[in-house]
Amino acid sequence: MSLFVDVNRIRKNIKLIKETTKKEVMAVLKDNAYGISSKKMIEILNKENVKWIVYNTFKEYLKDKELIKTYNLNVLILESLNKEMIEDNYKNLYLSINSKDDLLYNESYINKPLN
Repeated sequence: MSLFVDVNRIRKNIKLIKETTKKEVMAVLKDNAYGISSKKMIEILNKENVKWIVYNTFKEYLKDKELIKTYNLNVLILESLNKEMIEDNYKNLYLSINSKDDLLYNESYINKPLN
């Protein structure tokens, strides 16, 4: 079974969301953009001035990290914290706090000023 993506529809939807909400768009990319290729989606999103990418896992983000840095995008990771995530040096990486354990995981990270 083939999957076809209408890039023009994606662009129109982004514009409609921005115009309607007057807010920035956060694009959620998971499972390699459902097999379409997250790299292709990032290029489309960047052309539409989408500055936030959300990943379910840190591993998914790592696959696209260099392209994300090239476009200077903000990234939110939904996965619970781990040491590798905390030590990542990309300045626009934001981590979600999913539990009390995440909050307590690394006090030095929590107490570090953002940016």
